Amino acid sequence: MRFFYGWWLVGFAWILYGFGAAPGYYSWSFFSPEIIDELDLTRAQTGAVFGLFTFMFNSIAPVTGLAIARWGTRRVMVVGNLFTAPGCWLLSGAGSLWECLVYFGILVGAGIGLSTIVPCQALATSWFTKYRARAVAAVLTAGGMAGVLVTWFDRVMVQEYSWRTGWQIIAVLSLARTATNIKCGGMTPLAGILKCWLKLAMAFFLAAYLDLVPMACIAGILAYVALNMVKWDEIKQVHKMNRFHIFLMYQTAVVVLLKDFLSGVLLAIILYALLNRFFDKPESPETAQPEASTT
Repeated sequence: MRFFYGWWLVGFAWILYGFGAAPGYYSWSFFSPEIIDELDLTRAQTGAVFGLFTFMFNSIAPVTGLAIARWGTRRVMVVGNLFTAPGCWLLSGAGSLWECLVYFGILVGAGIGLSTIVPCQALATSWFTKYRARAVAAVLTAGGMAGVLVTWFDRVMVQEYSWRTGWQIIAVLSLARTATNIKCGGMTPLAGILKCWLKLAMAFFLAAYLDLVPMACIAGILAYVALNMVKWDEIKQVHKMNRFHIFLMYQTAVVVLLKDFLSGVLLAIILYALLNRFFDKPESPETAQPEASTT
């Protein structure tokens, strides 16, 4: 008798849910003593941060369901990871309570809510009718079981490095999986499973050897990766648009280089919202390309 493919997807959803939700859910509590000491916070304040995270994680579920129905599970999970990764990275540099509330409570909470529990349940239920409840229950066991490995990882980070390094690794793993999947064309959850396991194993077992790698080598690798992620065809396509879009593209690139990624993107969004009605003119009939004949 042939093994039903849906059970393989349940296993994949188990991995995605466990290692997508557990790092954020368990790491904050594990890192809290160090965060309290370094940022001079109280337990009540760190509890408020986690409370906001839990609120965002749960309250965004209706939005996630509507988004899945409209755009599909894959796109919603990618967007969730793009919330989680910047949130974790910014959290690693947090120096005050409000930064923890915004970066972890809002960004990471919304990102995990978009990329884990609802999409993974949808992935499991879409293949089952008779054993639907059993499939969903199997997926939901991942949170606690994966938490065992996550807390071990957190302990290593605290003992050997710091809580800031731990959040940076969580951010890079989340963003790298999404970026690699999109770049390679493997945009389904199944395509990221082996990458997820490989990167987790590298983080767990090779972190102690990072100090042996020269900084110049790391900089070269990052430059190579960044260059390969540039889509030159899209840049050429922007140059064929009006000057307003060309300006926004180069403005974002310059601000990202001089300031940071978040400032460049936010400034571009604000400028577009304020100025698009004045400068984003539609293509005139004289300059528009003629449509191809259907005959």
